Amino acid sequence: MSGTNVIQASFNGGALSRRLQSRVDTQIYGTAVAELTNMIPTVEGPLIKRPGTRWRAEAPASASWLSPFVFNATQAYVLVWSDQLVHFMTNDAVLLDESDNPVEVEVPYSEIEATQVSQIQSNDVLRLAHENHPPAKLIRTGAATFTYAPLALKVEPFATPNSNEAVFVYADDVTGTVTLNAIGGDVWQAGHVGAQFRIEAEDFSDIEAWQPGIDGITIGTLRRSEGKVYRAETSGRTGNEQPLHTRGAEWDGSSGTDINSKGPYGVRWAYVHDRFGIVRITGFTSATEVTAEVVRRIPSSVTTTGSYRWSHGWMSDAAGWPHLVTIYRGRLCLFKANEFAGSVLGDYEDFSEYNEDAERSEDMGFRRLIDAPDRPLWCQVDGDALLIGTSRGEFSITPQNTSEIFSGGNMQIKPNSWHGSEAADTVQTATETIFIQRGGHKIRAARYAIEQDRRTARNLLLYARQMGRPKLTQLAYQAETEELLWALRSDGTVAVHSYNPDQDVKGWAMGLSIEGAAVRSICVIPSTDGSRDDLWLLVDRGGTISVEQLAEWWDEDAGLTPADSYHLDSGVSHVGAPVSSIGGLLHLAGETVAILADGAIQPPQVVANDGTVTISPAASKVHVGKLYTARMTTLSPDVPMRDGTSQGRRRRLNRLIARLIDSFRVFGGDKGGKLDELTDRPNSALMGSGPGLFSGTVTRSVGGGWNSDGQATLESRTPFPWILSAIIARIELGDQ
Repeated sequence: MSGTNVIQASFNGGALSRRLQSRVDTQIYGTAVAELTNMIPTVEGPLIKRPGTRWRAEAPASASWLSPFVFNATQAYVLVWSDQLVHFMTNDAVLLDESDNPVEVEVPYSEIEATQVSQIQSNDVLRLAHENHPPAKLIRTGAATFTYAPLALKVEPFATPNSNEAVFVYADDVTGTVTLNAIGGDVWQAGHVGAQFRIEAEDFSDIEAWQPGIDGITIGTLRRSEGKVYRAETSGRTGNEQPLHTRGAEWDGSSGTDINSKGPYGVRWAYVHDRFGIVRITGFTSATEVTAEVVRRIPSSVTTTGSYRWSHGWMSDAAGWPHLVTIYRGRLCLFKANEFAGSVLGDYEDFSEYNEDAERSEDMGFRRLIDAPDRPLWCQVDGDALLIGTSRGEFSITPQNTSEIFSGGNMQIKPNSWHGSEAADTVQTATETIFIQRGGHKIRAARYAIEQDRRTARNLLLYARQMGRPKLTQLAYQAETEELLWALRSDGTVAVHSYNPDQDVKGWAMGLSIEGAAVRSICVIPSTDGSRDDLWLLVDRGGTISVEQLAEWWDEDAGLTPADSYHLDSGVSHVGAPVSSIGGLLHLAGETVAILADGAIQPPQVVANDGTVTISPAASKVHVGKLYTARMTTLSPDVPMRDGTSQGRRRRLNRLIARLIDSFRVFGGDKGGKLDELTDRPNSALMGSGPGLFSGTVTRSVGGGWNSDGQATLESRTPFPWILSAIIARIELGDQ
């Protein structure tokens, strides 16, 4: 029988999946553990107990989703989506109007649809897309005011033009309110009401072409020039300058007189229309008749000869609505099914395909098919590329010629990977796009690989597949103060990854497990002062929905005291003059809570029906909330042996040495056995005061039994921090 000390000085390998807990041959084994709950593996190596959550507001019973609205680093909002309503959180509180009522904005999305709304922000405008509703925008009109409205596009994208030359459309007028009639077949459905409709003149053969030097022009004469129609505003002979203007009136010669007082030479021509007319359908009479308002003057010939050259709007109740929206290379981009529409360059509310000369140009809007197996489920701008994910693979959309404008004619779609994606929002880090793989059990990080000239997507859950069960539903990323990738699971817990790809950190943990509650949605926005990123949570506690915020991370170098500790869930705080009671706990009425008052633990209490607890003695800094357990369990130590591995030998854990930073009441022992307190009250702590936090090395004998694992469990259930920088286990080994 022999004994040995086994040290683990880093834990950033995180919690390994059970498939890997016997893989002592892997490099990650020496920095990994078997279990991490409410403990986070840091990039540097130590484990840190996650902070508690602060209760911020009650949410509507139908609240289902949180999303960020970040105007700048110090003006950010959490959008709380519920059934046909949006509420707002900012400055760590509910956004109120001038009458101190919560600001709310009506939207058309149900509580289920709210979880599927595609969003892209530009300055004060958040543009929205959902396949059941017209694309829209949520506008910040002031620090405490928001409005919602469907996108009022000047010109919408249009579908493929009609190709049946037997189906003609006629208009009874060219401006104002008009009636459109179809001959030769059905054209409209009730779902086309509200959509635009484009009509192109079949030809201008009934209008003479403009020519220079022609006499006999009278006021009102019509002439065509380069696909445009003009009306004479003066009489006389035409000049030598062909009319090409697209608004107002211009002379085709000199408008003045010469030295002999003769002139003018030419005719003044007023622009009338080109070959395209656009209307917005306002009423449905039948499949062959609708009423409409003219958006762009209808060519006159449509009132007499009609035209088979017409196009429906690309989006409507009849044609369907875009399901994704983003902004890429100066264009608003909409995705509907497997089609892609880009706006006019620099104008997010105009999708005109033709310029003022009725010609296509590279800066105009466009629509084209996406060469991918199925429709995009997400889109994300990453550097110079627009990435899309489908259920079968991930693709990059880029200009084919990077020196020219990105357009429908200068666009290529290249496959990156064939993992397949889930319909869940991505997150963007400094160097990678993070997405959930099809099935909802894996998370992948896409990064450009220069040697392959594409973006490859590594599996972030390769060593921790258990974190993807039962299913992943939402991602969020904190860059400050800790670099953390959060992954919400369908069971209401939140996994967390210490994200630092440059250091090849792989560690995952069950970072947020709130006792008696489930997390329904997460998002990250900058803190009020912009110095850090805050994780916000939508929490369901027995049917009571609330918005909560992960508290500040403990900073052992910031000179904090025990009174500054906040490791309680769903809690509230008071900082100010001493108080003998504290309220605001209606969400925990009837439940037992812990109380930390001026750094000292007071006896637990049951919250009264009015949401209050008593503070005795009175205190000026008070935190009240639910305790939670932070726990870690080591892997089975691999002890070097002369005759090979120690795996399979009987073993017993009989001593633990832990190196701690700013910790209080940490218990440890044999996995599954009795846990003994490892920490003592520091000698420097004054009697009658709050407990001191321990930093240093502690050694305790533990009563472990003989087994085949020799694993240790450490845990803490207090309102105070716990940082574990190393653990040394004394293991006795027996026979095979």
